[in-house]
Amino acid sequence: MDKYSLVEAKRKKLITPESTVMLLEAQAATGGIIDPHRNEKLTVDSAIARDLIDFDDRQQIYTAEKAVTGFDDPFSGKTVSVSEAIKKNLIDRETGLRLLEAQIASGGVVDPVNSVFLPKDVALARGLIDRDLYRSLNDPRDGQKNFVDPVTKKKVSYMQLRERCRIEPHTGLLLLSVQKRSMSFQGIRQPVTVSELVDSGILRPSTVNELESGQISYDEVGERIKDFLQGSSCIAGIYNETTKQKLGIYEAMKIGLVRPGTALELLEAQAATGFIVGTALELLEAQAATGFIVDPVSNLRLPVEEAYKRGLVGIEFKEKLLSAERAVTGYNDPETGNIISLFQAMNKELIEKGHGIRLLEAQIATGGIIDPKESHRLPVDIAYKRGYFNEELSEILSDPSDDTKGFFDPNTEENLTYLQLKERCIKDEATGLCLLPLKEKKKQVQTSQKNTLRKRRVVIVDPETNKEMSVQEAYKKGLIDYETFKELCEQECEWEEITITGSDGSTRVVLVDRKTGSQYDIQDAID
Repeated sequence: MDKYSLVEAKRKKLITPESTVMLLEAQAATGGIIDPHRNEKLTVDSAIARDLIDFDDRQQIYTAEKAVTGFDDPFSGKTVSVSEAIKKNLIDRETGLRLLEAQIASGGVVDPVNSVFLPKDVALARGLIDRDLYRSLNDPRDGQKNFVDPVTKKKVSYMQLRERCRIEPHTGLLLLSVQKRSMSFQGIRQPVTVSELVDSGILRPSTVNELESGQISYDEVGERIKDFLQGSSCIAGIYNETTKQKLGIYEAMKIGLVRPGTALELLEAQAATGFIVGTALELLEAQAATGFIVDPVSNLRLPVEEAYKRGLVGIEFKEKLLSAERAVTGYNDPETGNIISLFQAMNKELIEKGHGIRLLEAQIATGGIIDPKESHRLPVDIAYKRGYFNEELSEILSDPSDDTKGFFDPNTEENLTYLQLKERCIKDEATGLCLLPLKEKKKQVQTSQKNTLRKRRVVIVDPETNKEMSVQEAYKKGLIDYETFKELCEQECEWEEITITGSDGSTRVVLVDRKTGSQYDIQDAID
């Protein structure tokens, strides 16, 4: 369990600056500022020197300290009590009452001349407090609730706050339990509540109780479940073994180190598992499927739109990566309008099965299937229960055939699963990211490429207005039913013709099916 001084807790934003000052005032008014790490009580000057009080707060704490040492009466030169200081306007009544409340909760009203705690009745008899203050200190309805419970955020008295503290066994110090942050953890794209983590089987109720009571820290729990919150690294980039350079996938593709199809798949996997990491097309698809595109040089993780704006991916990949990113944010069900998962989108034929398997595999290889509604990864049994996975698909992914090996190893020219390709990567020591090493080839030919996008679209004419509209628009207007919508969508296609010209004059033409991600080398087909 972490232990902090009051000023440390303030700097970590565990308690407010106002609460910090009032708690330090209470300490100063009851005998000294406590150093919880050394179990020592200090004067205000010594506490400032030890960084237990912020310099800007010193005057208020100095004033509170006089509740113990006595206030100097500027008229008579005598040392006077809190009660007399209030009467002589040396401090205001509210502050004086708060300091006395802290003293009584800690043992009694302090006699500044004899340095002893006295019961309220004795203090009244000796003139240390007057009858008005005595009544206020005895009547809870008149008492001020000036302190804030950092857990409930409700105002309480100092006595109530002490009662909520735990006693540290080896020092006897009273330690106030706080919630380190709001009871949620940062998921892939949004905060995830503790109750959702319990429902998902990621956190046990007993762990939540330990967290709330301060027995374990927020950071400790976050470390335990980080694979479910963020996942492990996707294939973030390329490591050029010849130049010892780290490259983004897209950058590596532009200089001819990896093929466009390979680049798209890897970037899609990035987007489908969280963020884009700035890397070529198959690899980019894999990045998109993990949620973000990542820049392996700066370890910056970005949503697809932002990655495009920063030039980490080109316009020719943008739409494909935005589609892969929906594996994280969810797909819109055209029948219900609800957000559905990648697996559910595959079942409704909103995404081609082979393409969906490739993205789903990238998620599993980086920590687990992503729940798009709750923005975190799921244990397999919970994924089954929520309808995000099934046994048939599990068998396909656990015993992959050539049909499901959707990723290309540029070193060996083998088709592999995402996990197999990831196992061939190296871990970058500086960032912890997973980089695909590209081995030296006998001859590297500089290339340039020309991309031409070709589409076939089905157009429907509104019989009332004679205006042309897309299949999607016609379905939304109720002009066609869902079965017709699916049939017409299948007739639509979009492909990219990539002409690659090498510095040696050689030319290759590659066709990329934008719907499935499949690529076809024309020369290979002829051969």
